[in-house]
Amino acid sequence: SFENREAYQKGTNPKSKVLLTGGKVLMSEEEYNALSDKQFPDPIASSEKETSQPFIVVPGEFPVYLWHPYMRHNFFCFQDVESQKRFGTLLDDCIRHQNHDFLEQTTIEAQAFAEAIQFFRQEKGQYGSWEMMIGNQTQILSNLVMEELLPSLQTDILPKMKGKRNDRKRAWFGIVEETYNLVLGQIAETFQNLQEECKGLVTQLEGTIRADMDQIVTSKDFLAKKIKATVLEPAEKCCMEHIQPFLASILEELMGPVSSGFGEVGQVFEKEINAISQSFQTESDSAKLKERLGQLANLPSNSVKMEPCYLKVNLLREQLQDLKNRFKFYYI
Repeated sequence: SFENREAYQKGTNPKSKVLLTGGKVLMSEEEYNALSDKQFPDPIASSEKETSQPFIVVPGEFPVYLWHPYMRHNFFCFQDVESQKRFGTLLDDCIRHQNHDFLEQTTIEAQAFAEAIQFFRQEKGQYGSWEMMIGNQTQILSNLVMEELLPSLQTDILPKMKGKRNDRKRAWFGIVEETYNLVLGQIAETFQNLQEECKGLVTQLEGTIRADMDQIVTSKDFLAKKIKATVLEPAEKCCMEHIQPFLASILEELMGPVSSGFGEVGQVFEKEINAISQSFQTESDSAKLKERLGQLANLPSNSVKMEPCYLKVNLLREQLQDLKNRFKFYYI
């Protein structure tokens, strides 16, 4: 945040920064209270009076809550519902990009890192996608540590906490935040050192690999043939009996939200084209036409106008959850 608009325009350093990666935007007190309660597994049976008290009282009618699983929660108040919706949509868009920008990189380093995380989780019996595979490398590793650390903290600390429910809740969120900051700092330092160490080994490894490349390729092909001979027949049988019969149904289930999303994109684009056409017919202003066409080119970056498209596609998450029960896909 900045002191004022002038400070921002001058490029001065902000007073504070908000971590968006992993965040979730909530537009009502009920949604926020429900999610914060879920993140506070209270071992002490609280009275109905305590549970009914709001965790945070905001000084306005139109709040936007920014929730984060491990960091301090933020809230913003607006004077009308349009401003509230516009800001919430912009935050959603920022979170979407912050979550997935790193994983969309096509570099060898990014792919190797993603595979390393996948193999680590598979060794623990966790297959499929992982909702906390978001952010940069340091944040992803921190999420991995917190996933294992949090249950221990809950077991060791929560039963010993005293006071009113909301006071214990605030204290618990503070402990989680301090823990996350500590984990994030240590991992950032360790990971940076590891990267520098790896850079120093690159030349040596390249020489070793080049010298043994023929043997490496031969061994790889031999191993692939052995694995194929062992796995191919039972894998094909499993696929034909347990997967192939359901593929059409699964595809139909998943394509609904995707098709709706693309359909909504088409409607938004058509609406913008019609508005530009009508405006030009009325005003015949070439300068304004050029300006509107420039805005049309940036339409994918317009969070407010693109939000209906994202909402359509977001239904895909619900469809994926339904697959757990319908097709026994427990690790989606």
